[in-house]
Amino acid sequence: MKILIVDDDEDSRGLLQRFLTLLGHEVVAAENGEKAWDLVKTLEIRFVISDWMMPVMNGLELCQRIRSADLPFYCYVMLLTAKGTKEALIEGMSAGADDFLAKPFNREELEVRVRAGERVVGLEQKLLAQQTKVQQAYTKLSLDLEAAAQLQKSLLPCQDMTLGGIRFDWLFHPSSFIGGDIFNFFQIDDYQTGFYLLDVVGHGVPAAMRSVTISQVLSMGANGIFLKNPSSTFLDFTSPAKLVRELNLYFQSAGDLDEHFTMVYGVFDRRRNCLTFTQAGHPYPIYVKENEAPALLGQGGFSVGMFSDVDYEEVVVDFQEGDRLCIYSDGIPDCLNKDNLNFSTERLRGLMQSGKEKPVKNLLTDLESDLRAWRGNDQFDDDISCLLLEAM
Repeated sequence: MKILIVDDDEDSRGLLQRFLTLLGHEVVAAENGEKAWDLVKTLEIRFVISDWMMPVMNGLELCQRIRSADLPFYCYVMLLTAKGTKEALIEGMSAGADDFLAKPFNREELEVRVRAGERVVGLEQKLLAQQTKVQQAYTKLSLDLEAAAQLQKSLLPCQDMTLGGIRFDWLFHPSSFIGGDIFNFFQIDDYQTGFYLLDVVGHGVPAAMRSVTISQVLSMGANGIFLKNPSSTFLDFTSPAKLVRELNLYFQSAGDLDEHFTMVYGVFDRRRNCLTFTQAGHPYPIYVKENEAPALLGQGGFSVGMFSDVDYEEVVVDFQEGDRLCIYSDGIPDCLNKDNLNFSTERLRGLMQSGKEKPVKNLLTDLESDLRAWRGNDQFDDDISCLLLEAM
């Protein structure tokens, strides 16, 4: 180990240097604290043995300088002093000294104390190496999560898009890098447009992986590659209740209730201006019509994957030009403020009412601003997602 000796007395420096060299250490010497401080920085000295009383900068001041500096390593400091009072000990410890040795020193005692200091420095270096490994692993994990977040975003549909007589726009803010909410809309045939928003129980990577899996199943079906199931024939994208029922059978989790998900799946038929949807344990969609107060629609239903022997109901509404449907995850009404109060469904309904005359995009911007203001920051406990539909 490289040890720095600091003493203004040349004989004392020489004695210490010879003894420490015999113990196998590399020794560097300085005659005052100022020169010693320069050596600590340039040579990255991790062990200093310094006399207390010296000109220019004494040992106590050197210790204070070392402790106040933002060094990338720990420097162990032992003070040599003729002061043997309790007050001197307290003063030295307050300055950051690790150990003391009375002058004139005993060689055997010095050897034992140096070895004890070596162990401390060695443990610090091991800890620093472990911290470096942890930081490297965290950096890699962060990069992987950022890549996963980009992949998840690439699966989301375009914003402010008109498809099959419906204008779609959305808001999405995962609670971490990636989230368990996902949504989409797609053309089923020349007259019908499908849409869904689902929320997988839990947060983080497991929930995100499951949401992507479910999204891929629905995307394959939406592109004509229908999902076959041993207990059924095909997924029927024109019948919301039947589709959700088949999904429920397909995603049965063998009694593990921690792997279910909630969803709203719907179909708009522009021939009849008819919108049909099924709610599976998801928050109640908000139906907005001109000259009417926003209404909560749906019948609740069980989450998908929770129980096998369940049926799902359909809600059918007349969806004329200017009508809107707001589908959202529970992260919005359950969003807590600093007083531990929920944002609430009623507050969301009020926003849908006051924003009737606003463009869909502006209304979603208002919703995001209100949620951030309610929360007090942009860090949410749960995923935030909202899919807003408007009949054209």
